[in-house]
Amino acid sequence: MTDSGIKGSFAIRIARRARALDDYERAARVVLRDAEAVTRCIGGRLAELREQDARARALLADSSGLPACAFLLALADALQDRQP
Repeated sequence: MTDSGIKGSFAIRIARRARALDDYERAARVVLRDAEAVTRCIGGRLAELREQDARARALLADSSGLPACAFLLALADALQDRQP
């Protein structure tokens, strides 16, 4: 093989490695982009669930400031006392 043939073969290997590296970098960027999108989606859904939870807790609480569980137990006791 001539000297120029060796240099040409070396250049082809370098070009293939560069293309492979570009492919890996592109794939990594896609994975990171998708992970960021999933994180945003989950974060948004979590915020919605927290808001729903806060609204549900507010609906269960009465004006006296009792926790919802204490209020429900007191209500159950009052209903039981009314039964003959």
